[in-house]
Amino acid sequence: SDDNDDENNNTIQLNKLKNSIPANQRVLNWVWNYFCSNKNKEIVFPLYLQYSGHSVLIAGVERIKKSNDFRLIVLNSSYSCSNIIYSLNNRKTQNFRWSKKQLHHPEYQICYISYEDDLLLSIGDREYSKTLRNLQK
Repeated sequence: SDDNDDENNNTIQLNKLKNSIPANQRVLNWVWNYFCSNKNKEIVFPLYLQYSGHSVLIAGVERIKKSNDFRLIVLNSSYSCSNIIYSLNNRKTQNFRWSKKQLHHPEYQICYISYEDDLLLSIGDREYSKTLRNLQK
C-alpha cells in the first residue's frame, strides 16, 4: 500500500488529500495487489469498498489488455435481485465492472479479512460446513 494510506484493523483508508495519486487509482492498485498476492490461497475473500455512506462487495479485479487498466468486479446492494439476474442472463455486465470512472469519490475505505486472523476455519471444519443438515426435529 502507499506510504500515506492509513491501514489498521483490516481496514485501509484511501484519501486523495494525502497522496498525489488519485484515490480511484490507488483503490484499483490496492485491489489488484490484494487479489494477485493471494491467488495461490485456497480461499480469496472478497473485499468491501466503503464510500459516502454506501458499500459494495468486490469479488475480483481484471486487467484490460489494451489499456493495462484495471476494472473491479463488484456486487452493488443497491441493485435489485431482478436487475442483477436480468443483467447476468443477458450478459450485460457493465454494472458489475467498475473502472476509474465509477470511482469518483474523494475518499474510500477497504475492509478485508486478513489471512493471519484466527477467523479462518480449519480444513476439517471447512469440509464439515459444506454439508447441509436438517436442523428440524
